[in-house]
Amino acid sequence: MLFREVTTLFLFLTRAFATGVFQTVYVYTPEVYPTSIRASALGLHTTASRIGALLTPFNAQVVFHSSDIAAVSFYAGSCLLLVISSLLLPIETKGKSMKDGPSVR
Repeated sequence: MLFREVTTLFLFLTRAFATGVFQTVYVYTPEVYPTSIRASALGLHTTASRIGALLTPFNAQVVFHSSDIAAVSFYAGSCLLLVISSLLLPIETKGKSMKDGPSVR
């Protein structure tokens, strides 16, 4: 019984951390991407976070009751995917000039 309570707590804490990461991405994205693709990049990140917010209640309430391992594996796989995608982000832009796309006159 204690295992199920701890796992449920883990699942909802993971959701809380995912929300915090979304806020970080919301601040970080405008600094990394050029102005010409900034809105599209931020929209893509927002869409990904909304999909995660949509799937979390299903995972925590439906999948978790079917299989503990499947519910935790969903988050583990998501974390692995996010680690890989964060390693592919461009370098830090602090102190560097931003390159904008071609100017429209």
